[in-house]
Amino acid sequence: MELLPNVTRACVVDRLVTDIYFPWRPCRAAAMAIRYHMDDKPLVSIGMPVYNGRRFIGRALDSLLAQTHADFELTISDNASTDGTREICQDYAAADKRIRYGRSERNRGAAWNFNQVLGMARGEYFMWAAADDVWEPSYVAAMLENLRANPQAALSFCAFDNIDENGRQVKTYPHLFDLPSPRLEKRLRNYMMQEEHLGKANPIYGLMSRRATRTFKGFETAREIWGQDMLVVFQLLSMGRLVLAPDVLFHKRLEVQPSRQTQEPKKRDFRVLVEATARVFSIISERRRYFRGYALLVESFDALTATEKRKLQIMRRRRALRLYREEIRQGLLVPIMRRIAENKNLVVSKNRKHE
Repeated sequence: MELLPNVTRACVVDRLVTDIYFPWRPCRAAAMAIRYHMDDKPLVSIGMPVYNGRRFIGRALDSLLAQTHADFELTISDNASTDGTREICQDYAAADKRIRYGRSERNRGAAWNFNQVLGMARGEYFMWAAADDVWEPSYVAAMLENLRANPQAALSFCAFDNIDENGRQVKTYPHLFDLPSPRLEKRLRNYMMQEEHLGKANPIYGLMSRRATRTFKGFETAREIWGQDMLVVFQLLSMGRLVLAPDVLFHKRLEVQPSRQTQEPKKRDFRVLVEATARVFSIISERRRYFRGYALLVESFDALTATEKRKLQIMRRRRALRLYREEIRQGLLVPIMRRIAENKNLVVSKNRKHE
């Protein structure tokens, strides 16, 4: 049989098998999606770092494999999971040739794992994928269309929401659409000044051009700090625009954590004050490293003028001070006032008993 240029014998065999065993259109489309050839570079690379993701990774993989754009590779880097994640990933990799699975025998940290899947990517476009999230079938196609329609863009993302353990929507993030701007200084300012709880870390899971990912530094592995994902997005925004699709195509899962009040026994007032103070100053120390990251990045952006850098640094300091004050209020003052109120109610209750 004569082969066409750049077509392997395996491609022809796959096509014949598809035509014979999947004559109906839906099944045939599914089979065509499964076909993957190691000698062809995929258009899109998806990197999934995972550690002990057994509970939700099956749902995450199912939603990625159901994408309408099927020309992608999916690289899973297992960071020494101990909960059965390996067996699940190996089963999926055996069933779909687009999946590559690798495992580290010791946990090297989340930052290393994110960098690992990025370094293994071969596609023209790249995206990270968490092992507990869910994507609508048109997600990759929509992100790809955005980047192709905007060649100067570095990152494509969409409206998204948070879902709980059962897949129910618990929160949306309309403020995400305050971030984009064609002007470099303005979009960096928009991003740096937006509050962290408004979801600005989540574009890390958008689709990015490999042109951009080849030039940015990735995650710092020597010392993992809080907010690294936001610093990576900040780097990407320095390389091009952020393009947002209006539809909710991405669902970020949040696991509900039990409250501290149900976990901890009652403590004496002095001990509560000491622990709250230590906790707040630990958080502020982390946030200082986070804002220091912004400072270093701003100075490294050659496309900014000296005046623009100076303005951004002033605004960074203002934003940091506001965040520190809020951490002190929420982490220290609010618990103290709550404890005072509890003690007051206790005294009132005791007095009533003696009346």
